[in-house]
Amino acid sequence: MGSMVRLLAQNPGIQEELRAKPELVPNFVEEVLRLESPFQGHFRKTKVPVELHGERLPENARVMLLWASGNRDPRKWPNPDQIDLERAGPRQHLGFGHGIHLCLGAPIGRMEGRIAMEQLLERTSWVELADGDFPHRQSVFVRTLERLPVRLYPKA
Repeated sequence: MGSMVRLLAQNPGIQEELRAKPELVPNFVEEVLRLESPFQGHFRKTKVPVELHGERLPENARVMLLWASGNRDPRKWPNPDQIDLERAGPRQHLGFGHGIHLCLGAPIGRMEGRIAMEQLLERTSWVELADGDFPHRQSVFVRTLERLPVRLYPKA
């Protein structure tokens, strides 16, 4: 939620577009999940020797799967560092994991994000960053803001 509000405030054009076309809010939620994956990755071990992109990994090699990095892979995502509300396959990101490792809470997380953003846009005329910093919690596994100073301008 914090990352959603931060990206909304940092991208005035996106904020204007979402205010004009609230039906694009679900796509914004997916783009935020792709860009600011709440879960960054995890460790695994190879079961057999494998070669990935020219690198040989032996059996039982410990590897870290960086799902957040995959969400910015230009081979999959054109202009990967930009918010694209019309992006094809918006749910194909790895923000909630993948396959049998897909987060069980993904549907409710998406719903909460959509409702929160719809309500924020409906109840305000503008959102902007206030003075101060907005650091991320230091963690290998999760990405979350410690604080987010914002100015909210209520609708008249």
